[in-house]
Amino acid sequence: MNAVSTADNPADVVEIVLGLGSNNGDDRFGWSVVDELMRGKTTATLCKLAHPIDVLPWLGQATRVHLVDAVVGLSSDTAFMCLEFSNPDHRSRLRNLRCRGTHDLGVYASLMMAQTLGMPTHHVLLWMGPASEFQPLGEMSETTRASVRQTAAQLSALFDSPAF
Repeated sequence: MNAVSTADNPADVVEIVLGLGSNNGDDRFGWSVVDELMRGKTTATLCKLAHPIDVLPWLGQATRVHLVDAVVGLSSDTAFMCLEFSNPDHRSRLRNLRCRGTHDLGVYASLMMAQTLGMPTHHVLLWMGPASEFQPLGEMSETTRASVRQTAAQLSALFDSPAF
């Protein structure tokens, strides 16, 4: 959809944040995290995508890929969940998360396809926010809005960390 980069040279890109979403209520989570990061100061490349399969061309473009998407079934006290795709236990958790069906192919299936095609996935971090409202063109729930702010703040802090 649209990408914004602060890198002068694509080879200098270290961090990419890919926000997945649609215009359907809480499914805006990934897009909204990207919007929130755009309002701040970040050196990461920021991009909004409509389908998990759209992630594939970005996998070889950065040292670390942050994939942000909404999921159904997070506990009510969980603002967001971060999973490392390189961790087998995390992959198992991702595989078991409910897909809502607003995408043609889910995140897990898309990343497994990337592995099969020989694309790198060891550097993918998944940031999952809570979702329960998917009314077409509907508004995000207040719970998901709060999660957007918390997830964006955590990503910003991560990018600002000298140890990162």
